[in-house]
Amino acid sequence: MRRWGAWGGVGVIVGLVLPGVTWAAPLQSFAIVQEIASDRNAPPWRQDQFLDTSFYLVWPRQHLVVTLGGFATGAEWGGFCHDRRGSTYAVALRRRQDGYVNDTALGLETEQRYRNLVISGGVRGFWPDVPETDNLLVVPTAGLQVYYGAGSFASVRAVRDSRPHTGTTIRLANRWTHGNSFVEAAVAPRTDGVVNFSFAARRGYLLLGYGRERDFDFSRMDRQVWSFGLRYDFRP
Repeated sequence: MRRWGAWGGVGVIVGLVLPGVTWAAPLQSFAIVQEIASDRNAPPWRQDQFLDTSFYLVWPRQHLVVTLGGFATGAEWGGFCHDRRGSTYAVALRRRQDGYVNDTALGLETEQRYRNLVISGGVRGFWPDVPETDNLLVVPTAGLQVYYGAGSFASVRAVRDSRPHTGTTIRLANRWTHGNSFVEAAVAPRTDGVVNFSFAARRGYLLLGYGRERDFDFSRMDRQVWSFGLRYDFRP
C-alpha cells in the first residue's frame, strides 16, 4: 500500500469535507481534548510517553476530528442519516500518519432504536501501512444501550479483534446524566483474562477522563491515559 505524503490524508479529508459542511449547517459543538498516555513495560527501543491533542467539530449530521501528537496524528470525518424511528446509519473515514501509528480506517455502523433501547452493530476495516499479518484488519462490534431517566443509560459493547492470539473485549458502562453534565464508569473484561476500566466526566465546559488498559493491544505493555479538555455547545 502506497504511503501518503506528510499530512496528505489529513489534507484530503479536510479539503473535501469542510467546504461542504461549513456553509451547509451551523456548527453544533466544539471541543479540544489533551491526552497524556504512559506505557509501562514498553520495549527499550519504543517510546513510552505520548501527548496528543484532538479538536472535535460537530455539525447536525457530520463530525470532524483532527488529532496532533506523538501517538496518533491525523483526521477523521464521519456522517450519518436517520429514519423516522430515530435509528441512525453512519460511516466514518480516518487517516493517521506521522505519529506512532500509520493506517487508514473505514467504519460502518447502525443504531436501531426501540423505545428506551438502542441496539447497535458495525464493522471497521483497518489498512496499516506496515501490516502485521495482512493488509486488512476487520473488527466487528455489537452493542446495547438501555436508557433510563433523562439521558442516563447503561450499555454493553462487544469488540472482536480478528488478529491471531487476541480475543474479544466486552465493555460494560453506566452514564449518569444531569443537564449537560455526566459521569461515566466502565469496566472492560477480555477473553484472555485481562480486565480494564475507564472513567469520564463532564461538568459545564470541562472534560476529564482516565483509562487503564493492561496488556495494551494484547501486548505486555500497561497503558494509562489521562485526558482533560473543554467543550462548548452552540445554541441555535
